[in-house]
Amino acid sequence: MYANGHVVLCGANANGHYWKQFLSGEFDQRKIVVLDANDGRELWAKNANYMNRPAIIGDEVYAEPWAFNLHTGQPKTSAHPLTGEETQWRFSRPGHHCGVITATPNMMFFRSGFIGYYDLYNDSGTRHFAGQRLGCWINAIPGNGLVMIPEATAGCVCQFSIASTVVMEPKTENKSWGIFSAVGPTTPVKRMGINLGAPGDRKDESGQEWFGYPRPSSRGRLEFVFNLKHQLVAGGKWFSRNAEAIDLGTTQTPWLYTSGTSGMKSLEIPLRAKDDGAANYTVRIYLSSLKQQSAGLFDLSLQGQTVAKGIGFNTATDAGVNRVVVKEFNKIPVDQTLKVELTHHDDQHPGAISAIELIRE
Repeated sequence: MYANGHVVLCGANANGHYWKQFLSGEFDQRKIVVLDANDGRELWAKNANYMNRPAIIGDEVYAEPWAFNLHTGQPKTSAHPLTGEETQWRFSRPGHHCGVITATPNMMFFRSGFIGYYDLYNDSGTRHFAGQRLGCWINAIPGNGLVMIPEATAGCVCQFSIASTVVMEPKTENKSWGIFSAVGPTTPVKRMGINLGAPGDRKDESGQEWFGYPRPSSRGRLEFVFNLKHQLVAGGKWFSRNAEAIDLGTTQTPWLYTSGTSGMKSLEIPLRAKDDGAANYTVRIYLSSLKQQSAGLFDLSLQGQTVAKGIGFNTATDAGVNRVVVKEFNKIPVDQTLKVELTHHDDQHPGAISAIELIRE
């Protein structure tokens, strides 16, 4: 491939069916070689461990799941969503897929079960447009501000019910859920946002990531996963509502409050490794009372110490009313793991939590 005075030589599989081989290290020696187009001089070469045919976007080579600087070969990096440290950037295609990525400076498009796309400017994770899928090679065509995806399923043995052409146009408001990917150590945590019951991951207007939990269904393809060892009381459950259908007033992140868990008993949040030493954290608990959602009160304990009694919403006075509140607790000591425990006042109407935010002080 040629771009910006460079010739890029690479290997490529015909589709994306080789995850087993990639994850087992069989592609470790798959090389990228970049030559000066004027005289053929080698500018850089490296074993890049990538899945299939790369794409060149501006001054970067996107070789799934990584990206490298076209001129130097240096890996693209980004701030880890938990630690804030610079780590190698990557993305995931969690759904079944063939084909390669196509891209513009701000967006990648690919097949990931359905139509998959990735906002490169906001680095907001892999998102999906369900109901239709890309073909087995290249048929997402960006041009003139639109993305044309002509029908490409004819003759394919995959069972997909909607064979159609899709054309996408830009929109300014982000209402999509994604799936984040990240590499490197996950501790010590600088900040962590946990959006309980959410259907996926999302960034707020400040650019902070909020991870859906339980984690979105994964095929083990580089999606970011963690386990908080949660326990629910008998009859406890997760819930999720459409944020666009619920009026929560002026809150900038209504989607934080429209999902959650009713009847959480406990969970454990790993924040520091053994060698990191102890630190204090600010803990914020996001609570909501939604119409047709059971309300209830509970006592909250952090690290075995009761920090609040009777928080939540009263069944008699708050049921059927959309309300939100955030409770903040400072200087919570953490050696390695934060233990969160809830004691509900009424087992028939347990309290609900929508989100938890942790910030190192």
